Amino acid sequence: MTIILDDIKPEILEELQNQATYHGRTLIEEIKFILTNEVKKK
Repeated sequence: MTIILDDIKPEILEELQNQATYHGRTLIEEIKFILTNEVKKK
């Protein structure tokens, strides 16, 4: 499955990239990690 996210504010994208780098993940891995954790909270 492919999901395309567009119209993300540049500052949000930059923060996501910074978090990914800090955690040693790629941007895609970081987004998957965040989404997975948010879904599990429900």
